[in-house]
Amino acid sequence: MVGIGELAAGGAVGLAFTFLYDPASTLVIKTKQFRPLLKELIVTLDYLRPLIKQIEDGHRELDHSNESLYFYFKNQMEKGTRLINKLSKVGTWNLLKPHYSNKLVELDTSICKTIQKLTLERVRDTQETLALVRSIDSKLKQNELHGQEQNQSGETRATAPYPPFSPIGLDKPLRELKMKLLHDDQVSMLSVEGPGKLLWLKWCVMIKMSKSSGNLLEEFYHLSQGSSYKTLVTSRYSSKYGSNYDLDPLTLLKNSTSLDYSSGTLDELMEQIVKYCKRFPLAITVVGKSLFKESIEMWKEKVIEWSKGPILEEHTLLRDCLQPSLNVLYENASEVGAIIKECFIDLASLPEDGRIPAGLLIDMWAELHSLREDGSIVKLQQLNEHNLAKLVVTSKENEYVDSCYSEQFVTQHDMLRELALHQISQDPVGESKRLNVDIFGDVLPPKLTQKKNKLKETRLLSISTDGVFSSKWDNVHLPKAEVLILNFQTKDYALPRKMSQELKVLIVRNNGSSPAKISNLELMSSLTNLKRVRLERISISSKSLNKKKLKTLEKISLFMCYIAQPASKSSIWFFEALPNLVEINIEYCNNLKELPADLCGLKYLKKLIIINCHNLSSLPEDIGKLSNLEVLRLRSCTKLETIKDSLAGLKNLMCLDISDCFSIKELSKDIGQLSKLRKINMRQCERLQELPTSIWDLENTLKEVICDEETEELWEPFKMIKNLRITLDLDPSQFGVISY
Repeated sequence: MVGIGELAAGGAVGLAFTFLYDPASTLVIKTKQFRPLLKELIVTLDYLRPLIKQIEDGHRELDHSNESLYFYFKNQMEKGTRLINKLSKVGTWNLLKPHYSNKLVELDTSICKTIQKLTLERVRDTQETLALVRSIDSKLKQNELHGQEQNQSGETRATAPYPPFSPIGLDKPLRELKMKLLHDDQVSMLSVEGPGKLLWLKWCVMIKMSKSSGNLLEEFYHLSQGSSYKTLVTSRYSSKYGSNYDLDPLTLLKNSTSLDYSSGTLDELMEQIVKYCKRFPLAITVVGKSLFKESIEMWKEKVIEWSKGPILEEHTLLRDCLQPSLNVLYENASEVGAIIKECFIDLASLPEDGRIPAGLLIDMWAELHSLREDGSIVKLQQLNEHNLAKLVVTSKENEYVDSCYSEQFVTQHDMLRELALHQISQDPVGESKRLNVDIFGDVLPPKLTQKKNKLKETRLLSISTDGVFSSKWDNVHLPKAEVLILNFQTKDYALPRKMSQELKVLIVRNNGSSPAKISNLELMSSLTNLKRVRLERISISSKSLNKKKLKTLEKISLFMCYIAQPASKSSIWFFEALPNLVEINIEYCNNLKELPADLCGLKYLKKLIIINCHNLSSLPEDIGKLSNLEVLRLRSCTKLETIKDSLAGLKNLMCLDISDCFSIKELSKDIGQLSKLRKINMRQCERLQELPTSIWDLENTLKEVICDEETEELWEPFKMIKNLRITLDLDPSQFGVISY
């Protein structure tokens, strides 16, 4: 049986299971009050334990095919943990004991249903796969597959279609693989582990398995034992069933170059080449062919060249193989395709090997391509569909339930980024829309120090500095870009003194491990066209802007910033320098305990979004003064306990999101005065015991409520409100939502 320690080390679900199992096991010993029910729960958890790893492994797969079940189960475990923690504090004469007993029974029943679903899914998958095997077997016997071959004894054997081209550099490994699988009587199942899709097999039936298919592989393994079946499994992971055959990038490179010998120097060069190829199979194959029959001296020379710049620049064949991925965008809708291509190339302005927040791209594309927020997300989805980038959603909530993009990120393979950089390099000198500059130490490139800057067409400027840059910008002359991205790594930083007056978007990203100080943020006040500012991992204080007005700024985003708390009971002052803000985003600012008091004076503010600020415990007393506020999103602020009565002053509020605010106990009794409120998201507000009766005053405006199983009960008295849709975001494994 899988051990608790192994589960805790495995991932988020295993850890959540451990956080529930351990305290439940301890509580059953310490207390007599809920002992029978706790014992039943532990028996259920013991039965569930072997299935945990299947859920965990399924979520690690790139396609995330079981992601909905993963998030539902993780949420179920976390809910159980919170319940157990409450039980540990219940006294002998507590009047809520029956209530908690019912909750414990509900938890046990819910987990039992999960076990049934997992068991049924396993049986279904096994039956479907066995049916597939029988179907293949039938077709083999009827010779319905392409081609027929006869062996020496006159028997006919069906074969799969021949590959459209020869598998470059893999002849020898394929021969070895074929011999091991088909001619070794001791091998009935063979697992192939390798960096990408490297195989085209014309001599056997191949079934691709994921890491979450362990149970199914076991079924196949036992099925193939003692039979004529031969099963080939391709996976990025090694398997404990049957035999294993490893395909690594060095093997692919060596066979692509047709090398029949090796040496210490050669092996070292090959490892460097694989590194420069980013372990990308197509790049390894093309580069290997280019080194065919070349001398060791030529190898060394090429490695030196590739260490200086993108390997894509050297190989036109590799570019030709990747270029159609972009060209296809023009085939059907040229205008739309052109914008998608521009968005793809924009991604190259961000450092490699990192997740790009969707919010950052929304700010960029609003000014560069005149895209609205939803339009930017559509472009990201299209890039994802064309495999030009990968859109990653970290939220456990169904994204189509509530349009919140703060937990969406973009990643891109290094080779695709190099393709985008190549597109930039093809622009005529001085006419490129984008300029990426890397500064090492204090050595400034000439293109930034020339007084008569010829980069007149530059709209997007990205400057990256290393860990020893001293922020000396005295001789720097920046082009007149509309978007400036500053990537740095030092603990102290300063903005360039001579930023363009055309600048509309400023993005400052600290790639270090802790928040950094910026000594001259007040320089932003001199930028007369600046509309959007995004600060990541920056230390913010009342003195950051020195009260200099920045009247043009419409949106500010603070991501993982350190917002300094006042030394005394006086409030923080920051936003008075930004009087015309329309939108504020504050995300993952974990030390934030209270909002700056001057925020309530922003009379044009329409969106206030605060997400994953776990220490925020209260809202300002005067928050009702934000008379133009339309969206108030307080998601995952886990210490927030109440929504102020002063909220009633938000006469234009249309969306209220308090989802995952576990500590909220009550809503404003005057919530009915929010005369334009159309939508409330209150899933996972489990401490909320009742709703104000003034909700009846919203019967003409309130259209949608998003909740979970527990908070849905609170809406029972209000279901008679005309045209009210209650969206139950309960079980992502069953289509995610229930609306009625």
